[in-house]
Amino acid sequence: MADVAFAAAIRKVADILGNLLVDEGTRWYWLQDDIRWIHTEMRRIQLFLKGTEDIQGNSEGVANLIEEIRDLGFDVEDVIDTFFPKLASHRNKRSLGCLSTKVSCNPISFTFTRHKFGMEIARIKKWIEDINRAQTTYGNTGNTSREEEQDLRQTFPHVEVPNIIGFETQTEKLRAKLLDEDTPYCVISIVGMPGLGKTTLAREVFNSVKQGFQCYAWVYISQEPRLRDVLQDIGRQVGLAKEMREESLEANLFKFLREKRYVLVLDDIWKPETWDALKNAIPCNSNHGSRLILTSRARHVGVHIGGENSLHIMEPLDSGNSWELFSNIVIISLQNINGSFRSPQMEDTGRQILEKCGGVPLAIMVMGSHLLCVERTLPAWKRFLGSMGHGRPGISKILALSYKDLSHELKQCFLYFGLFPEDHEIPATKLINLWVAEGFVQTRGEQTPEDTGEDNLHELISRNLIQVVRRRFDGRVRTCRIHDLLRNLCISEANKNFFFTTHDNIDSTYPKRVRRLTTYRSSICDYISLGCHTPSLRALLCVNNNEEILQNKQLEYIQKGLGLLRVLSLEGVTFPPTLPDAIGNLVHLSYLELGRDGLVRLPSTIGNLKNLKTLDARQCNNLVLPTVMWKMKELRHIILTPIATFEYQSKSIGQLQPIEDVSLPNLQTLHMINGNILKADCLRKFTNLRKLGLVCDVAQVTIILSDAMTISDKLEKLTLTVLPSKKGKETKVDLFNADTYPLLDLPACPALSFSAYQNLSSLYLEGGFKKLLDFPTSLIKLTLLQIQLEEDPMETLGKLPNLKKLYLGRFSYMGLKMVISGPGTFPSLEDLIIELLPLKELEVDEEVMPKLRYVKIKFDVTLKIHSSVHSDRLKRIFSEFNDYLMRMSFLELDLDLKHFPGWLDDDIFFLEEEDFILEPSKDANKGKELMPDEVAKQDTVEDPNGISKRPLELGQCSSSGGQSESEQRKSGDAN
Repeated sequence: MADVAFAAAIRKVADILGNLLVDEGTRWYWLQDDIRWIHTEMRRIQLFLKGTEDIQGNSEGVANLIEEIRDLGFDVEDVIDTFFPKLASHRNKRSLGCLSTKVSCNPISFTFTRHKFGMEIARIKKWIEDINRAQTTYGNTGNTSREEEQDLRQTFPHVEVPNIIGFETQTEKLRAKLLDEDTPYCVISIVGMPGLGKTTLAREVFNSVKQGFQCYAWVYISQEPRLRDVLQDIGRQVGLAKEMREESLEANLFKFLREKRYVLVLDDIWKPETWDALKNAIPCNSNHGSRLILTSRARHVGVHIGGENSLHIMEPLDSGNSWELFSNIVIISLQNINGSFRSPQMEDTGRQILEKCGGVPLAIMVMGSHLLCVERTLPAWKRFLGSMGHGRPGISKILALSYKDLSHELKQCFLYFGLFPEDHEIPATKLINLWVAEGFVQTRGEQTPEDTGEDNLHELISRNLIQVVRRRFDGRVRTCRIHDLLRNLCISEANKNFFFTTHDNIDSTYPKRVRRLTTYRSSICDYISLGCHTPSLRALLCVNNNEEILQNKQLEYIQKGLGLLRVLSLEGVTFPPTLPDAIGNLVHLSYLELGRDGLVRLPSTIGNLKNLKTLDARQCNNLVLPTVMWKMKELRHIILTPIATFEYQSKSIGQLQPIEDVSLPNLQTLHMINGNILKADCLRKFTNLRKLGLVCDVAQVTIILSDAMTISDKLEKLTLTVLPSKKGKETKVDLFNADTYPLLDLPACPALSFSAYQNLSSLYLEGGFKKLLDFPTSLIKLTLLQIQLEEDPMETLGKLPNLKKLYLGRFSYMGLKMVISGPGTFPSLEDLIIELLPLKELEVDEEVMPKLRYVKIKFDVTLKIHSSVHSDRLKRIFSEFNDYLMRMSFLELDLDLKHFPGWLDDDIFFLEEEDFILEPSKDANKGKELMPDEVAKQDTVEDPNGISKRPLELGQCSSSGGQSESEQRKSGDAN
């Protein structure tokens, strides 16, 4: 972990050299030589770290030196972050010529700052020289620790119980695949998180089939294999003559195996490059029925070797199998000792311990083995339960292997998961934005930092260190989590090296070097009241729903005592009406997330935050922001509510003028804002915009979209709501039983086109468009509400080649009949939801929508499906997910649904958090849509802002389990 802290300091120094080095004509060019020297020496020390950190546990001297190096890294980073902004400020003020009365060009102040900085640089140089001298005492003393870890990995599986709990079905499935005589050659890639029993399963399968092959071998690969030794071992096991293993080993082994029917197991292969180095000796296209089995922690390794079809993904044990395994280890042993299990209370505690293991067999066995060494009393077991949060040595060493294999960048990204509560579902885009704000992400080529961050997340997922919880409509990760055991590893590594801590572990004596603090069980106000001296804090996160109130005095502590903050994320915290001007003193702040409603105004001093990349104020409904925000060039993500406003520039009393002058060259996300506050031309200045959410009137929509020029060629997601006019009328329409819904009198938009937006994948339209627009072929997801189409849209929409999800909501179509017919119609459509239309008849041909998986219809409609005698595919799908239609006799089918495969819960959501459906209000001009209370109150759980927190989950039936359109209203997660 010291390497992580040191690498961060090196990047900081490199940034200074690359971006902030002064010209010869300024008063601080003298920094250049010193900073370059520090950078060079730190790179040398980094090489020393790489060779010695693995052995620090075996050498007290090395361990102490590594701690010194870590502290040096912290100190370098602190000095640069403390002094360089001050020196840069002096230079900027001097370049302004001191024209502003608020700008001080006091040469004495500059000289004093320069002198202090020079003293710090001198101290650091001496410290580096001392470390360099100490390095001569310690060299790279070998790979003892690495070899011990490999020995541990090789021998540890032998502690597994002989009975394979919960593996019976998997074993039979893999045996059948291996013994299939019709398959000439196959690869089975058993992949999964550490501790799931990959090796155990592979060995069980291998032992059950190996006698059916002419030759077989099992080899352990390891993280850093000696490839020739691996090939020698394979040759020895399969019967290759000794002399053939001496010379031309690869060629001889390949020739030998090519003529044999073999089964080969490569256990614990870490990298694709390892296979690339081995495959020249292992024939992969054998026609003799040979088989290759591999185990790996990384999914991408299995895909690289055998392709997607080779994957066998290991999952944690279910509760029943977990308890059976636990019982075999602990309870049966205790019964043998004591004659019976001690008490029901001990069993209950045992089940709590088991739950902490998360179904991971290795964790269950390690914890169970430790329990056998614990005093057999209830208090002792409860103490053991309490200690599990700190991890156990056995499992920690196994899991640490995966962690140590990560790059410096990935280590920091991985450790960040420990900042979130146990089992917390973490939004992927928020996580990536936090990484970017912290400076963890190093861009590659033309990638944006966000793209590189997403690659890092995929890498961690591929290594089975992180689990995907939900995916977006396009397959990208929406939310993720970390397994409890791996989270314990994060916390252990972080606490040792001050990467982060939690408020529960901190007091007034806690080391001041701690870098990050998170609160989720405790109050952030309580932390502030401790008066902890943590000036080096880079991130302060509040992840809770305590609804605590932050006072101005506590805000002043943050703004004055935590001047090096990069991340301030105060989710769930209520602010005073106005932030103090001192917020502008947090010059390093890169990520600002404001909490619950209460805050009314941001001060103009926010413009001093020159490094701010993300402003997330989605929970602040009535926020007024300064116009200076439109000039903050580093801003990449602005996330607001549509009723947030800005301080307008006034040309005359009572006349408000839209904002004209903007400079946000890096902006990627602008969501959701009232589009009327900006001149339409301003949007086209955001050339890097990827996500846009607008609420505006017809005139503004017309100006924005009627021009042939796109807002941004990179736009991927657009959410657009057209406001009803002040004079608009509404008509109550009976759509569903006795309920009535408002049909708004919306002014019709002129013919508009989205066809030029070739990267647009998600489009949400709400308002009076009346006629179907031209959509780009890139669309994957389309949501239509209140657009009041007069012609059946299905013929046109059915031609979109990539459309997977289609939602036709309230009054999206005003006709009485809808037809879906014709070969090739909706070739990619997977999910179809139609709700609250005046439709009376829906006619569907069997040949359409070949990939359809889910349909939901919620209104009185007669459904006609034209199907052949031999095909009832659509009938099955419509009947499976629409029991309302079945019960109401609108769909009469005689189907045996027992043989129809159930809906796969793959965490697909139709209306995502980004799809902001506006709340009911009488004042349409404030960006709110009219909606009757009887709809808005249907089975929803609302937060104080009136925004539903529950997404629409596919797979629910259209009445008893389904959700109405009004239940999908969510705050805009532009992430």
